[in-house]
Amino acid sequence: MALSHATAAHAAWSDEALRWGDELNTPGAALFPEGATSTVWGSVQRQVSTAGVRKQIEASGDNETFFYPKGFESSPPGGAPSPNRFRAYFDPRRDSRGKIKRAPLVVVLTGIFGHTEDPVAASVISVWKAREAHVLSINNAWTPRYQSFAPAALPGEIREEARIVLDVVEEATLRIPSGYVSSVSLVGVSYGGFLAAAVAGLDAEAQMSGKKGLIDKTITLISPPIDFSGSMGRFDRGFSQMWANHECQGQPFLRLALDFWNARQDADLHPKHRACADYQVFRIFHEELVKLAHSLHETKGLGQIPSKQTQPDQYLQWKRGLNFSGFVDEYLGGSFGPQPSTEAPDFSEGLLANWLKKIPEYRRKQSLRVLASLDDFINAGAEDWGTLEQPSELRKLIPPESLILLNWGGHYGFSAVEGFREIL
Repeated sequence: MALSHATAAHAAWSDEALRWGDELNTPGAALFPEGATSTVWGSVQRQVSTAGVRKQIEASGDNETFFYPKGFESSPPGGAPSPNRFRAYFDPRRDSRGKIKRAPLVVVLTGIFGHTEDPVAASVISVWKAREAHVLSINNAWTPRYQSFAPAALPGEIREEARIVLDVVEEATLRIPSGYVSSVSLVGVSYGGFLAAAVAGLDAEAQMSGKKGLIDKTITLISPPIDFSGSMGRFDRGFSQMWANHECQGQPFLRLALDFWNARQDADLHPKHRACADYQVFRIFHEELVKLAHSLHETKGLGQIPSKQTQPDQYLQWKRGLNFSGFVDEYLGGSFGPQPSTEAPDFSEGLLANWLKKIPEYRRKQSLRVLASLDDFINAGAEDWGTLEQPSELRKLIPPESLILLNWGGHYGFSAVEGFREIL
């Protein structure tokens, strides 16, 4: 199901990027035939290769920049009163004298449970820092870091999360001298890719109402979830299989990670490590979901969590029973989208196509860039995309030259393939 592209004259993806995609889709080009192995391989490669960049981001004074968007409580429960503020990574480009230079602003939105210092964000931030762009990166709402600033909205209120991103982007542009931001682009990975579509959609709505838009260059969605309800179901099935996989539960992760670090193709992997790739993917996601549940319990009093110290058996039972569907029901009011505390739940906000529809067709043709793979476990593969001859509703919204749809690569696993950094 390879895509063949003739020219990118009127598309956001470059000819080089489209050729890269075509080459990866040629017969025999797949380094890893299973989505899970591609996912783990890419994750391990990023973890190691971005170590230096992540240390720079963590040590950067700009990482302590506070922004003041609306939507954060001034007195979080159990905490001291604080201003209506929010922290993001903001790194304007400067010349040798320390003065801000004229450059494009690139807004990096990382995946679910991700923050500005994680390997996913660093893998994108490093590209744009090297290209001398102003860089703004925002923690994902599904993290304790984000929740520590006491947002009024709960994770999954997509419209509110997108509005906050736009507020922060606008404030960032005002902190740079007038005329020194040549353009504003969005780059989102996984959940961040979905959020980038929502941000662009809200920005388009604002322009339709007569306001000045903020996003005027490219809108890049990498490995975005297509339907949150469907993705949750896949995660929940994966969690169930994870707990039932007793053989992989006892396998040392460092040994597996080293094997994936040294591998350059599927044949290089130890059979046991290859067989446990699925388990490792869902184990990591589940651990982050547990952390977020604890954070929401501590900051907002949501959920009932037994004490790990005094009720270890009950705590383990709670942990094993925690999945996305139950989490959304217990912590988020039953849906992605507006919560009962604000408006009636709206499941349509969890559909990528509904956000892309808000972006005018001419903007999608000029600016939209989508990079995804058919074996990404968070989506339904060919069912989501259809074919060139019979495209799905989503595919109809994406101009052919704006879509690089790989036959393999898992969930952002293709980011470790040679040439990926160059095509961004």
